[in-house]
Amino acid sequence: MADNMIQLKGEFIRKELAAAAGISPGHLVERDSSGEFAVHSTASGPHGSCFAVENELEGSNPDVDYTAGERVQVNYQVKGNEVMAILAAVQNVAIGAYLESAGDGTLQALTAHASGSGTDRQPVGVALEAVDLSGSGAVDTPIKIEIV
Repeated sequence: MADNMIQLKGEFIRKELAAAAGISPGHLVERDSSGEFAVHSTASGPHGSCFAVENELEGSNPDVDYTAGERVQVNYQVKGNEVMAILAAVQNVAIGAYLESAGDGTLQALTAHASGSGTDRQPVGVALEAVDLSGSGAVDTPIKIEIV
């Protein structure tokens, strides 16, 4: 992912806090109860469309992870923005597929609600490219998304 930046298109608000634990650029993040940034921890849950970005002040690229206690740069996104997020391993998504939190900072295909209503789903974005990670040995992989 080193050749790409996380923020691809659009306006954002930049925030910076300490990392609660390791965070990779492209992870969906949230503020935890200690006031630190952590990877988004609730699969399919509410989110603030906040993504960790590369530490451009230090000249870092998207392959350089943040460690616990390090200051994390996070962009709060608005609808229509485009970012390089991280798709969870074993996912297979087509262009236009809605994506939600996988509960570990990565994204997964929007899951069907048990009641079939889908009213409590919390989509983060829409896939702008097809990515198939369903094969064995697949790892979390960058994916271009549009924030919804």
